[in-house]
Amino acid sequence: MKEIKLTQGYVTYVDDADYEWLMQYRWCANNCGGRLYASRWDGKSKRNVLMHRMILNPASGLLTDHIDGDGLNNQRCNLRAVTVRQNSHNLNIPVSSRYPGVHWFSGNAVNRWRSSVRIGNKRKHLGCFLTEEEAFEAYQNALNEIGETVIARKAKEG
Repeated sequence: MKEIKLTQGYVTYVDDADYEWLMQYRWCANNCGGRLYASRWDGKSKRNVLMHRMILNPASGLLTDHIDGDGLNNQRCNLRAVTVRQNSHNLNIPVSSRYPGVHWFSGNAVNRWRSSVRIGNKRKHLGCFLTEEEAFEAYQNALNEIGETVIARKAKEG
């Protein structure tokens, strides 16, 4: 593992094999949505290029995910290509369920677990269920129909 100095006193970590070719560029620390990433300016395309995307070079339509959540850890063992749906599972948004696509619904005098899935720009309601697991099963089945994979959130502690 090697360290590359960035602007503002930050550093990023990369594999030894990637160090030399990455050092041909001037890298800076870039704050994107509250998370720091290593990026460089590409004068030709007139846009910022993220180091993790250069290293992994994911297929079209895929994103690069930092497994440990540290946007400055650009070692290959910490990077993976994911769909937008898979990447959204990393968001630390307070939820009522330990499963994606499931939330507690207490409307219309009915207290149930509700399941829904987003397909394109539309949300599809999958139903209300007595248990959280049943709601998650409906979510999994809906994703299987559209060809997505499911990454369940870790069970809440306590």
